[in-house]
Amino acid sequence: MAQLLIPIGRLFYPDSVPPCIHYSAFVLGKHFGVANSNDKAWGCVATSPVCRHEGGLDRPSATRNALIGRRTLAYCAPTWIASVAGVPAQEHRALLGSALRNGCTQEMTRSVIRLPPTLNMSNALRLRRKLAELDEDNDYLFDFERVGHTDPFGLLLASDAISSFQSRQFFGSSTCRNHQRLSYQSVMGFFRACGFEYGYAPGEAGGGTNYLPITHLDYDTLNKEAEEQCIAFGEAIELRSQRMAELLSRQADGDLCEALTYALREVIRNVFEHSGAEQVQFCAQHWPSRNRVHLAILDKGTGVRRSLSRNPYLTIDSDLDALKLSLMPGVSGKMYKGIKRRKHDTWQNSGYGLYMTSRLAVNGGNFWIISGENAYVVASGRTRELHISPFEGTALRVSFDTAQLRTIQAKLKRIKKEGHELAKLFSGADPRGASLASTTIRTKF
Repeated sequence: MAQLLIPIGRLFYPDSVPPCIHYSAFVLGKHFGVANSNDKAWGCVATSPVCRHEGGLDRPSATRNALIGRRTLAYCAPTWIASVAGVPAQEHRALLGSALRNGCTQEMTRSVIRLPPTLNMSNALRLRRKLAELDEDNDYLFDFERVGHTDPFGLLLASDAISSFQSRQFFGSSTCRNHQRLSYQSVMGFFRACGFEYGYAPGEAGGGTNYLPITHLDYDTLNKEAEEQCIAFGEAIELRSQRMAELLSRQADGDLCEALTYALREVIRNVFEHSGAEQVQFCAQHWPSRNRVHLAILDKGTGVRRSLSRNPYLTIDSDLDALKLSLMPGVSGKMYKGIKRRKHDTWQNSGYGLYMTSRLAVNGGNFWIISGENAYVVASGRTRELHISPFEGTALRVSFDTAQLRTIQAKLKRIKKEGHELAKLFSGADPRGASLASTTIRTKF
């Protein structure tokens, strides 16, 4: 039988189901031909989309108890009330609207989430942990009043945390306030990336002097560009990376432009070759007066541990082990002993991308990698390990000291040569673990 779908506002009840809810259930039951039984009316509600989401409740009492226990009405916004076709929409809406106007319901109070003054990586990870502990079925208000300084990695991590949280809000909803003054975040596409209807969409600003906005680049988009230009997929990534590097560095060539092109190309390739993700997210900022560039990259793929676990010659006991091994030259979940290389395929993965990029970064900068339950940073002569709330996919921050990027080709050649020697440690038939990788990072990076 066909259905007529009618949206209504969110309803809230403190301790028990108020009269209007019984009335709304009665109305539904009436139109389904079961007006003489309140339980039968609730039974009709059990067939609604949300009740099916709750596990397909089919007993009236179980349905009613589940709804009361959740303190949320299954057939209210953002979901729908279903009634049999043939009942005038105006009549149905009028009956329910009358119950609302009679004061039997009230608007659900929103809990306020105040974002920190500095939106950097550490605070974004704390925000992620806090959101993981909240009940998604409640309503929330994200307050940006205190937000001042932000960096690209903090923006990317925070936007992903908030958008992921909102995607889990089947019953609840979120909004924001005190955000209009944050013009930089707006231009960077941060608010839209969070899921709020404000500012530029990711990538809409197009980038400008010293910055790349949050951009969501799809595999299909790159593949289409490759087909239209009759080039390899890897070459399409190369051309994209070069255009972004020129925009960020304000140079058509030179050491900085080459380093940025290399880093962007390798990390984007790494996402599509290893993670299984259909999209990569990134943004960047260049501070010429500070000789500093930050690249931030994120994907929602399988994560580092699962990707590397395909290699039978690696011993991986934790997410942290996987992060350390991912920075080793020649270590890959796709290329290992016994896997035949394709001739003339210059874009086939070799397991050197993260190794080369991290080695470039630690010369005056640092390299962060996040996946699973760990974050790991490598800087010149030191490392740091963090335990975090589970992160789906992988996130990277590449921080360059631009003053150290002179003679980039000579540096890349030297790092690659050293990498070939290190790769021999991980290419044998004996399984290799993270302890060797950890020692290598401390002594060779």
